[in-house]
Amino acid sequence: AFIVPTLQISTLLEIPYIMLLAVVMGCLAACFIWLSRQVSRHTQNITISLRFTLVGAAGGLIALVTPEIMGVGYDTVNAALVGQLSLTTLLLITFTKLIATSLCAGSGIPGGFIGPAIFMGATAGAAMGLIGLELIPSSNSSSSLYAMLGLAGMMSAVLQAPLAALMALLELTSNPNIIFPGMLVVVIASMVSSEVFKQTSIFRALLMEQGVELKISALSQHLHRTAVPATMERSFTRAKRELTFAQARELVAQRHEWIIIGIDHDPSHIIPAADLARYLEDHPDNHRHGSMHTSDTSSELEQQPDTYSTTINLLKIPASRLDVQPVLMSATLKEALDVMDSKFIDAVYVQRMTAPNIHRIFGIVTRKDIERFYR
Repeated sequence: AFIVPTLQISTLLEIPYIMLLAVVMGCLAACFIWLSRQVSRHTQNITISLRFTLVGAAGGLIALVTPEIMGVGYDTVNAALVGQLSLTTLLLITFTKLIATSLCAGSGIPGGFIGPAIFMGATAGAAMGLIGLELIPSSNSSSSLYAMLGLAGMMSAVLQAPLAALMALLELTSNPNIIFPGMLVVVIASMVSSEVFKQTSIFRALLMEQGVELKISALSQHLHRTAVPATMERSFTRAKRELTFAQARELVAQRHEWIIIGIDHDPSHIIPAADLARYLEDHPDNHRHGSMHTSDTSSELEQQPDTYSTTINLLKIPASRLDVQPVLMSATLKEALDVMDSKFIDAVYVQRMTAPNIHRIFGIVTRKDIERFYR
């Protein structure tokens, strides 16, 4: 338990300085969160054993300078609350505790954040209190008040939980007179960290560095629960990039919805079969001359090589072509949509491995299919 003396503001001239204390706490919290994220980002590819060894060694070296950072640190917090520590000691302890805790938090060593936040807030607040006594000689407030306010401000900014920090402050002091300065500190500190430095809570920040998505809407949850086979179009056929008119007629006669371009390699485009049918209707002469060419009347075509063509290039005809990327049969609609968003495309083809290094395509899912599903 903490030893909390009677706390109150002696003069309203302290209000601006209390607001400055809140700004300092917000900056300190933002620095702690940013440093933890950097450590997490640069140590993810290091093995756990080596990571823990390096961080443990660094923590031991720091503890040689300031042994107060070891353990929970509540005895140091009590010393700060009753004013037993000098300004130099408070500043040194705050700085080394921030470095050591950032290393531990970013490297994934199990431990909490509330205790370190209370520790850093109390020591930094007590340091601000000693400085304030020199700047405001008329003030009768002790450094204990600023230590307690700094404790709440740091906790609020690190966790982005101002109400929890304010309740903790009220429970520790059992003094309703501290609510007003406490509200100033927790709100300003949280806003400085989140709005000025764009830092989220330490929990969310570390999870984001690990690629864990936390902001999931009801729509995303619905798409996560549905697999792609629920909406994929199974009416399709595969074709080579270049076809004769006879082969194109056969494809259209099969009455498929989609044509996947590419047989001997992974497909990269699809077109609606209706677009190919429309092209054949718009170019009947090419079809007749293609038939003439197959009937040994190529001499007439050679006289007009630029007017008629005996083949169709599916990548050049007017059509609503879509770029595609593969997804697995086990993928969800959310995963398919994420692939489309990341590749800036509007369709994917669904495949499954039927033999080693052999994939079979089972269907096509477009962005419109997904939109129709959730609407």
